[in-house]
Amino acid sequence: MKRWRFEFHASYEEPQYVDAETEEQAWAVFRKNWDGYIESAKAAERDNIDEIPRIDDKTKIREVGLEALKWSPRPTCCDQINKIERFRDGPIISLNVSRYNETTGDYFSLIDPHWVIRKTGDEISFCPFCGTKLPEVERMEEPPQPLWDGDDDYCGTCDERNMCCECNPPWAAYRIKK
Repeated sequence: MKRWRFEFHASYEEPQYVDAETEEQAWAVFRKNWDGYIESAKAAERDNIDEIPRIDDKTKIREVGLEALKWSPRPTCCDQINKIERFRDGPIISLNVSRYNETTGDYFSLIDPHWVIRKTGDEISFCPFCGTKLPEVERMEEPPQPLWDGDDDYCGTCDERNMCCECNPPWAAYRIKK
């Protein structure tokens, strides 16, 4: 299943997301959902019914990363290791595949994947909770698309600034070795 983002030409309208296998299926689901939204707004006799954007040729679609891949892959040695941090809404331990390269001055040079404690960036090889060795990972032959590929400012896949990019992160291309 892929995730699709729809944007209306009106910049104030929030983007809408649909999960579907193909772009055609995504359009069909989006049209059905949006038509239902407009009908429910009419039934509720909302005052701003004329301000709701309509689907037209300016409505943009693009494939984005799956929310489920945001923190993958995940070790499973104990319950504590996948606990969610309160400050950053992510796991305490994550796989890191990029870092600042002092030689080239590149902020996001890809490196060998390694496990880190997110809060400090310290590399670890054993679970800090149960002491189990953390699993090795391997790059998938066909990683999930779209996959982030950029520099310290822009994603080369979607051409968005990194802070707005919704592509799958580089570590989503890895899985736990079997």
